[in-house]
Amino acid sequence: MKQYEYAVAIADCGSISQAAEALSVAQPTLSKYLKKLESDLGVELFDRSTIPLSMTKAGEKFVETGRQVLALEYELKKFIDEYNERPALIRVGISTSRSPYLMPVIISAYQEKCPDHRIVINEGKTDELQKMLIHGDVDLIISLLDKESAAFENIPLFDEEILLAVPKNTACKFTSVMEMLKNSPLITLGKGQVLWQTMCSIADYVGAENPLIECQSVESALAMVRCGLGITVIPSYISEFSADSQNQGVEFIKLPAELSEKVLVESRRTVCVFYRREQFLSAAEKVFIECARQAKGNI
Repeated sequence: MKQYEYAVAIADCGSISQAAEALSVAQPTLSKYLKKLESDLGVELFDRSTIPLSMTKAGEKFVETGRQVLALEYELKKFIDEYNERPALIRVGISTSRSPYLMPVIISAYQEKCPDHRIVINEGKTDELQKMLIHGDVDLIISLLDKESAAFENIPLFDEEILLAVPKNTACKFTSVMEMLKNSPLITLGKGQVLWQTMCSIADYVGAENPLIECQSVESALAMVRCGLGITVIPSYISEFSADSQNQGVEFIKLPAELSEKVLVESRRTVCVFYRREQFLSAAEKVFIECARQAKGNI
């Protein structure tokens, strides 16, 4: 198992020194181990002339096989731990923006049922979360249902829609939401993100100026709204799962039907729990999924 663990770590880190640190072994020890492994196999697994290290064809196959073997070993360990009634470990992947809102509600419900179990939260972007799940680095991910996630089993949790986040007492100054959007400063998220495209599309449609402020996170955009600096778009889970104290100074408004129908490709999206089709779904993971399904009712 060690040969696969070491090779996968080097592939993920792209560096022997970083892999050694991640594995808590000395770099010379890891280098020596890799050379012996390659000598025993009769092939080079990594091209050391590139930075970061790249895998050879043989290395790609070895690492791919290693991931499968390590995943099978982990699945077996899960089964044995459950059979022996040991406290479970659940590794959950979720986006950085959703985690502060959804996870406290879900984990509070889960810990009432499984107080001795351990939970590790891994945060990342959607594509990163899917890779984590494929590689067996997490057991479950909470993400949006889309074409890329079709390869996994999914359990729908709730639908979320796009809302406007507006400084309190702003909407009453205008005769309509469309007028407010056209004549108010707009705030967007970083270029390339879905909400960035959403806000730019809205600005084009209503004839507003391009967003004046660009933030890299939903939380930063909301902080700007609280200070009265402009309007932004947010997923509805923020208004549903956040505490009232977090929303002071902010009003959430539904998008006009005209915008939802003519401008937004996805004004409503489904959030699901995903897991690999071939994995052993433990009793603890089933309890966690049920807590996630009931999250909106536990707010």
